[in-house]
Amino acid sequence: MKPVFHINFDFDTDSLLEEANKQLKDKSTASHRGYEVMYDDWLFAPGGEVANEECKRFLNHYDLEEGDGRYHLLKADSYLIPHVDIDSTCGVNHVLSTDRAPVNYMKEEYTYKTALLDTTQKHGVVNLGYPDRIIYKICFRKHTYEEVIQKINGTH
Repeated sequence: MKPVFHINFDFDTDSLLEEANKQLKDKSTASHRGYEVMYDDWLFAPGGEVANEECKRFLNHYDLEEGDGRYHLLKADSYLIPHVDIDSTCGVNHVLSTDRAPVNYMKEEYTYKTALLDTTQKHGVVNLGYPDRIIYKICFRKHTYEEVIQKINGTH
């Protein structure tokens, strides 16, 4: 099974991007979450009102019980070294920036606007030649990648 599953869901991209820009620029919320040494150019910010509402709408639409929304920014002309997420099993990534650097799983590259990613497999992003990469992410901790795909496909 491929580690990236494309999703066609109508997120409110404009409102999410507006909120992401505020959250990521706010020094009290944006952080490196303790990864300063490895991830100088990768920022996180908690979801605000828009992110929380969009998360609820997504979860309700696909009958999913848990998940939380947040924002990530990978600065222009930088990279996110291959890693496995330590705080989630999978996540829905919705790219808010216009240019989309691909996510890399080993030697395979995947470009997407909205997709479920298997975050238990090593993945990274080479954002060289691209502007800041801003994503809205819904993280799952209890559901496996396969379970979320089943819910999205309506085969639960």
